[in-house]
Amino acid sequence: DDLLCDLNYSPCPTHLEKIAQEKGIKTMNGLQMLIYQALEAQKIWMGEDAPSEVNIQAIKQAVKS
Repeated sequence: DDLLCDLNYSPCPTHLEKIAQEKGIKTMNGLQMLIYQALEAQKIWMGEDAPSEVNIQAIKQAVKS
């Protein structure tokens, strides 16, 4: 199976994602990577580990709102 990874996350879906989806290609944008980078930055800059169970879906919904 083909997979297109677009590191952009806005607009959602991106223009590139729309083209790929029209061709039946599975897509993934950069929102999840952005979230994981933020969690790692919190650890580096604030000295705080992210909670052991982070609800990625809830964060994605909050960012999209």
